[in-house]
Amino acid sequence: MAEADHDVSHVGDPYSALANRQLDEIEATDPDLYDALIQACEFVLDHPLRATAASQSVAVTKPKETILRRFAVVGRSPWKIFWDPAGPRIEAVFEYPTS
Repeated sequence: MAEADHDVSHVGDPYSALANRQLDEIEATDPDLYDALIQACEFVLDHPLRATAASQSVAVTKPKETILRRFAVVGRSPWKIFWDPAGPRIEAVFEYPTS
């Protein structure tokens, strides 16, 4: 069965204002990390079904109850992409240690 999520059309900006700020700061200070994060974000946005399978759920309770997904950036532990599969939309990127 072919994967149906390979050509996703994004409605609106696929990055939150917070994610854009975080990525801009990282781009200015660590271009290699920025490239790795962008590759991970593009994978999540272009292949949300595959990204969902490789992500963990995270409950966010403020300002309203929301379920986001946490996607690990390959080779860049502990960096994670926090994203909303409803868009899909990248909500934030930051170091998030997990065991």
